[in-house]
Amino acid sequence: MRTWRRCLDAAGVRADTARADFSAAARFLLPRHFEGWGPLWVLAPPESLPHIAAAVALARYTDDLCDSGPAGGRTQRFEEWADHVGTALDTGSSEHRLVRAYLYSADLLNLSRTWIDSYIAGTRADLEFPGFAQEADYQRYVDTVSMPSFMLGIEVVPRLVPEQSFIASVRLLSEGSQRADHLTDVFEDLRDGRLYLPVSDLDRHRVTRADLEQGLGTAGVRALLSATACSARASLVEGERILGEVAPEYRPVFRFVIGVFHKRLDDVETRGVAIIRRPYHDGKVACLRLLARSRRMGASPKALPGYAGLGTPAVRPSRAAGNRGCCVTRVEEKGPLRPGLFRRTAGGVRGWRRKHTTRPISAQLAAWIGCQAGCVERVDVCVRAGSSIETHQLELKSGILGGRPHCRRRACRELAVLAWIFVVCW
Repeated sequence: MRTWRRCLDAAGVRADTARADFSAAARFLLPRHFEGWGPLWVLAPPESLPHIAAAVALARYTDDLCDSGPAGGRTQRFEEWADHVGTALDTGSSEHRLVRAYLYSADLLNLSRTWIDSYIAGTRADLEFPGFAQEADYQRYVDTVSMPSFMLGIEVVPRLVPEQSFIASVRLLSEGSQRADHLTDVFEDLRDGRLYLPVSDLDRHRVTRADLEQGLGTAGVRALLSATACSARASLVEGERILGEVAPEYRPVFRFVIGVFHKRLDDVETRGVAIIRRPYHDGKVACLRLLARSRRMGASPKALPGYAGLGTPAVRPSRAAGNRGCCVTRVEEKGPLRPGLFRRTAGGVRGWRRKHTTRPISAQLAAWIGCQAGCVERVDVCVRAGSSIETHQLELKSGILGGRPHCRRRACRELAVLAWIFVVCW
């Protein structure tokens, strides 16, 4: 079972002071940036997890300094922090725990100062953000701000290709992910007085900043959002080649990151102009499903083949004409029982009440999902039992439940629980 202590041991962090500093970095990420820390904990190799956490914590702390507090004092706070980080890199010592953790990683892994210096310089330029007049201004922003931030967090990842090829792939991912973030953050950025979409793009589609601030659903606004999403998607798809350029044990992390941004673009295309009318938040169920699928694909150099939305079944639907219902016909049961997770029964399936549960937890969850979704043919579930991984296969057939509107919503909630169980068990 993965524990933080074992991760520190695998990463070569032996000194008590250093272990305390890395633990402080993990505690900083856990409550503030759990959406990033959770997938790292599940997918990243244990020997690199502390080092990635130290770099990400340092970057997030720097971002928080720039994005919080009175606007008038942000520049002064950042300059003081940048001077402190620069001095620490020169001398190899610091009074700040997050900086000390990064210094320990840099010394242990012999990391270059190139990316952290570039990141600090880019963040300084971003403080006085003037907006993008042309696409070239956006590309310059990716080179000076987005890409150094990306590289700072993944500098410890082993490469299977020359450094320039790897950097080119990271550049593509940085461009696509940053453009996707600019789309999903349009509402909040406009509220803060910023707009990260190039003015040239607005002019091309005959859109004004006032149109975006008012949330108008004009044809030009829709075309602008669609064109920006298509451009971001193209960069992400081309950048998926990075999955074959990193060590196999790191591919689930990159696969999940790419999948999250694809999912955000799916949401932009689904919501349309609603994306500029209210804040955007990642769907927790969808992220959990991406997490489970990314881990299941393991060391494969392929990206996720599809991204099922909240209203879409995660497995292939039944082809039976005119009937979306299903029932369990055969279950291969193995492994111990973890009772008490569900208190209600599924239609047509007995013995699933709290005090009568007799099926292993993974099979129980999968069968419940199949019955509630009303559109599943077969479910294959793997669960760890001791040192081996056992497979539970459920075959479903049409004929019990009708396709009621609320069934898929229930299925999505149960899928979230299933993904959580996989994370805990694996």
